[in-house]
Amino acid sequence: MGAPDPARKPTPLSGVALPVAVLAVSVIGAGAILLWPEDDPAPAVDPYEAARDCDAAEQVRFEGKVFCPGTPIEVFKYAGIDTVAHDGATYRIVVDAGRTGTILGHAPSPVNGTPSVARILWDAQEWPLEDGGTAMLPAFEETTHADYLRLRR
Repeated sequence: MGAPDPARKPTPLSGVALPVAVLAVSVIGAGAILLWPEDDPAPAVDPYEAARDCDAAEQVRFEGKVFCPGTPIEVFKYAGIDTVAHDGATYRIVVDAGRTGTILGHAPSPVNGTPSVARILWDAQEWPLEDGGTAMLPAFEETTHADYLRLRR
């Protein structure tokens, strides 16, 4: 080190810049520590995940989704057309998003060894028909693949 360079003139801020920079880094660091997530944050609720509190033999499973008998469900995407008979008439209903029901169990014959088709007791509700009309139908049982289902909100 030597003597200060006489050609270089000190400015009023030259003695302030370093302490301000150190203070800013300290404040940012402290804020990051305070806002850092906990080691074990609560897991996010997955709307496609159902309770796994029933025997594996009773479960309806598909790609990580598990439904037990008694689970209230809703259709979350178009699932196709079903034919339902009621009061002597046959209805071709559209199983679309928003239809609600309760899981009764899985269909008797599993698909590829996995029980992924659910037997559902559909709630009494108004159903859209394939021909564009609607029909108010009482509760009825029908099967639907678990890919179209999620827990009822």
